[in-house]
Formats: sequence, C-alpha cells, structure tokens
Amino acid sequence: MKKIIFVHGFGVRKDSRGMFTDIVDSLESAEFQSVLFDLTELGADGNIVVQDFSEQARRLTGVWERESDGSELFIVAHSQGCLITAIANPPNVTKTILLAPPTDNSNEQILEYFRSKSDSEVNLEGDSKLARSDGSFTVVPASYWIEKNAINTEELYQTYTTNHVTEVVRATEDEVISNGGMEAAFKDIQIHDIAANHNFDEGSRLKLITLLKELLG
Repeated sequence: MKKIIFVHGFGVRKDSRGMFTDIVDSLESAEFQSVLFDLTELGADGNIVVQDFSEQARRLTGVWERESDGSELFIVAHSQGCLITAIANPPNVTKTILLAPPTDNSNEQILEYFRSKSDSEVNLEGDSKLARSDGSFTVVPASYWIEKNAINTEELYQTYTTNHVTEVVRATEDEVISNGGMEAAFKDIQIHDIAANHNFDEGSRLKLITLLKELLG
C-alpha cells in the first residue's frame, strides 16, 4: 500500500482550504491512501488555535509512526508544513514533495502580511488574533513566534534533503512568502515552477495536480 501523508500550513485545518482535498480527489484511491490530519486546534468559538512548532512536529511524528506499517510512505507538505516536515525528519519516506516552502523565516514577513488586515491584533507577548476571510481568527501564542524565530530554514532544509528524496514546487506569484533564497536552501534539488499564488488557486490548481501525479509516479 502506498500512503501519502499531507502536512498543511499555517493557520488552516487538514484540508488546507480545499487544496489537499482537491488533490486527494484527483488521485486514484486504489493506488494511494491519503492521510490528512490537523496540526491546529479548533476552538469552540470557531477560531483556529496554532500550536508551537515542537508540538506540530510531534503530531506529524505520531502520524508517521501510526502509518508506517510496512506501507510505502510519501509526504506532500505545503508552506509551513514544509518546515514541520523537516523538523520532524521522519525516516523511510519514499519521496517528499514541498509546495511553496518558506525560506525566509523572519517573523516580520508574516506579521506584515497579517497587520495589513484591519481586524488583526498582533501581541508578541501574549496571544495574537489574526483575521481570517470568514470573520474568524487564527490565535497564535507568543511561544510560537519564539520557536519560529529560532529556526534556520536553509540549514534545516539542507539537513532534510540530504537524507530524503525531495522535490520542490515554487509558486512564482506567491503573495504570502518570498521566493528569495530558494535555490540556496535547496541546492541540487529539482525546483518546479508554477505560475500560481500561495495556495495554487483557480487555474493553477489543475497544473499542480498534474505535476503531483508525475512526481508521485
């Protein structure tokens, strides 16, 4: 049995705002078993609560341990999920595919994006409430920013890709993260470019799915 573990990004749930479910629906169920799981919590008020990097990596490790029952494992990770995958560093993965991996780990980059949303409340000493398009919030504890700021993304990716067959998909019209430094972070790794925004929306979603089918073999 071939299994794909999907690792979602920042402030979303396991469906990755529909991107992962679109990918899952496009794959032949007889060939791949898809494994989706949550790295975040959903509060009673409908707000998404972000966990620290260490907790997210622990959750991925738990999923890997549960699913590595002699199956052939693949990982498809998006955005911050790429960092979580590299931190968890699960062994015996046939191939890892990183979608729009962040290479600039500056807190300011992501905070600037959310500060542009008028309803967001950024509090680096407590809980930040980052506005979402549906009127709810992504709640982020101060400890998250501390752990994030300590990550050396270039070193982390290079350590991971040394021991894992990895493919990278870059969204060339990414409006959330910078594409700068990607070649330095992924030396000798194939980088596939798609003219797409961060979530590979609209017409680029089909291009992404077509490419993933090729990369998954």
